[in-house]
Amino acid sequence: MTSRQKISCILGIINPEINVICHHKTGIGLCTQGEYTMSSQPDLLYAQIEHNLRQRIISGDLSIGEKIPTEIELCEKYSVSRITVRRAIQNLVDEGILSLPRLVQLMCHNPAILFGVSKRGFLRQGYKADLVVVRPHVAWTVTPSVIQSKCGWSPLEGRCFDWRVEHTFCNGHHVLDDGRFDDTSRGEQVLFRC
Repeated sequence: MTSRQKISCILGIINPEINVICHHKTGIGLCTQGEYTMSSQPDLLYAQIEHNLRQRIISGDLSIGEKIPTEIELCEKYSVSRITVRRAIQNLVDEGILSLPRLVQLMCHNPAILFGVSKRGFLRQGYKADLVVVRPHVAWTVTPSVIQSKCGWSPLEGRCFDWRVEHTFCNGHHVLDDGRFDDTSRGEQVLFRC
């Protein structure tokens, strides 16, 4: 295998000539006839989703004005969790394949326009201010001390993430402030334009 092929494998790029997909953490997953097969390893699943989205963006298949598939659509298509999909998309932003403004356009503006969501999807006067502030490149691990669900556990316990949500605003109200929830605020019904 040439150095270029090794680098391609490390980056998670499928090389149909050698019929393998490699990942820097999980090793090698087999491919058939230049097409990958989905692995059951979560770290490899996000790399496969990332690869597919990268190819669609680079090829122009996802053009300006078009929406990227929603998290739910990607979850259903690949039979994965939202966390796996988010990791793939975050990596594309980290690599510069998707800029933050383009990501906002694809995942906020375009779906609001496409589905006719009223007063959401943009930060504009008179609109509902729904906003999440994340800090990239801040590693953190899901531990019992950060789990805030009523059941007190998470299937993600022990999992490490590279981005951290620091603040969430829902309808203009600061509902998450550096890990602390304000449970006095409730969401509002999403309305659609006719």
